[in-house]
Amino acid sequence: MPYSKELVENFRFLVLETIKQVEDTRRILDKPSKRLVEKINSRDDYIDNLKGVILSKCFSHIKQLGELDEQELGQVKSIDVIANNLEHIADYCVNVVGQTRYLACKDFIHRYDYGSIFSEVLGAMKAIEPSLLERDVSLALQICKSEFEIDVLYKQVFDRILEELRGSEDPENLITSLFIFRYLERMGDSLLNIGEAVISSVVGEKLKIHQYQAIEESLDPSGEEGGEQPFSYRPIAETQSGCSVGVVHRRGGDHNAQGIIFKEGQSRKILREKENIERWERVFPGLTPRIFGFHEQGEKSSILLEFLAGSTFQEILLGEHPSVVETALAEIMVTLEELWDRTLVRQPASAGYLGQLQERLEDILKVHPHFRMMDSCICDLHIDSLERLIEKVSEAEGSLAAPFTVLIHGDLNNDNVIFNKWENRIFFVDLYRSEQSDYVQDLSVLMVSGFRLPVFDANLRGRINQANLELLEFFRRFAARHDDRDFEARLGLGLARSFMTSTRFELNRDFSEAMFMRSVYLMCRVLEDFGRPGRGFRLPEDVLAY
Repeated sequence: MPYSKELVENFRFLVLETIKQVEDTRRILDKPSKRLVEKINSRDDYIDNLKGVILSKCFSHIKQLGELDEQELGQVKSIDVIANNLEHIADYCVNVVGQTRYLACKDFIHRYDYGSIFSEVLGAMKAIEPSLLERDVSLALQICKSEFEIDVLYKQVFDRILEELRGSEDPENLITSLFIFRYLERMGDSLLNIGEAVISSVVGEKLKIHQYQAIEESLDPSGEEGGEQPFSYRPIAETQSGCSVGVVHRRGGDHNAQGIIFKEGQSRKILREKENIERWERVFPGLTPRIFGFHEQGEKSSILLEFLAGSTFQEILLGEHPSVVETALAEIMVTLEELWDRTLVRQPASAGYLGQLQERLEDILKVHPHFRMMDSCICDLHIDSLERLIEKVSEAEGSLAAPFTVLIHGDLNNDNVIFNKWENRIFFVDLYRSEQSDYVQDLSVLMVSGFRLPVFDANLRGRINQANLELLEFFRRFAARHDDRDFEARLGLGLARSFMTSTRFELNRDFSEAMFMRSVYLMCRVLEDFGRPGRGFRLPEDVLAY
């Protein structure tokens, strides 16, 4: 999308004036000049005005062109981000000059290498205009990398000043020098924002440099850099665990194709998911997406995964014909049963549902402080506090271990299940929490992930209720076939855990209270029936309907 002539002209002037501001700031550090100080202060007002004009013309540009697609809108956003950060750099120049007034000896700053930082800043700034207007990613990467070089130079000066402060009789000059270098270091932060804005403009969506490099390295292990439009990127999710997820299209590829999923997050989580996908592929080939690439970089890692055609079970439940819902549900149940039969190990284990609830209780009460029940009495009936109730049920849960373990998904929400209705196939995604454990964990999470959908249309709510009842009946038969006598009691606790923890994400008071009261009710019922001959707890089916 070509920018308007007026917008480009204003942008060029803004870059040029900010470069002049940086150059004059260096001259003042070399040799103080009252004339240059006045010039810098005057130019700062001009730069502020230019930035305002650019913002106004960005809006005018959008209005003149009418409805823009995401990429065109991203390009306009990018020029606004760059303008804002150029203004920040100009402000830092004013701050640096202002700090020189506090130097008792104006030459004191010459003891430190500020020249190298200025060279990095100016070199990067001269690449801003061509990188944006020529859509040159290689230049944008150079701008980003200048921030890393500036950080290294700043650290060297910082360490030296810190050491000199320990035994110095001249702390005023040292601290002032440190402030000056801190403003120079912040110029590097603004340059990083500028470089990332250019990259986002080319790729089509907002990307950090480490995300860009991770995708590029995964797509092209040869390490070749740069070029126009190396790939396109469209974000599709931001998970509750903090992972970002998007769709990537390869350079020169067919943009009508489905693309590849890029997922980035904490290294331990992404690595764990990679290992779990590989494990699932060995156990049940074709049930999880294929891995196309993995990139580890310090505390962040990323993975490229096969894009799975189809819809999430949540989308199917809310938007497809009832016959498709029934087919998908049947396929989920059959797939889970086959998976659990394949991976069943006769070794007792407890999922610790009440322990999971206790870990999240503080977060629940921050969102819903009125859930905090206190010890109370009604006539001669004693009612436990919420914390005491959970403690009691947790003690009882200790003797309700599952008689066997299976390979569970670990986070089987209905949006982590993909159904391809053309091939009649189920896929599972987001396997970070997968492990060998009690199958009731997956079943309870799947049921509540449907219940907690804030949908109040009678027909759709009827679908959700019916799906949960069908899941319950199917896996009652699975439990009976494997002689799992405590299935319903554990399911009651698993549902109690999931009902209550789900309230963290629901601000509708009536709906969140409905889930909370079901949780408390189930805990009380399991506790009441615990210890009876044959442990006669049977899950009240009404708790699954809303």
